[in-house]
Amino acid sequence: MDDEWQDRGLGTRLLHHLARVGHRRGLVAFRASVLGENRRALPFLRRLSPAADVRFRDGEYQVYAPFHGRAAETSQGRRATP
Repeated sequence: MDDEWQDRGLGTRLLHHLARVGHRRGLVAFRASVLGENRRALPFLRRLSPAADVRFRDGEYQVYAPFHGRAAETSQGRRATP
């Protein structure tokens, strides 16, 4: 069952904001753990960071997503294209 706030761009806005804050603080990537049943998150993460390294381990996807590509464009103040 989906929550009513899903598919409204909230996650995209949140991750772009986190990328901007991280970039300003000198970070180059973020790491995330995604539950194995949350497969919808994978294309979403790849859109935000096309070079993301995603590996399945112990029932979870482990993600390393560098701040470049679309995430870096947003981090530098430019709007990412949908």
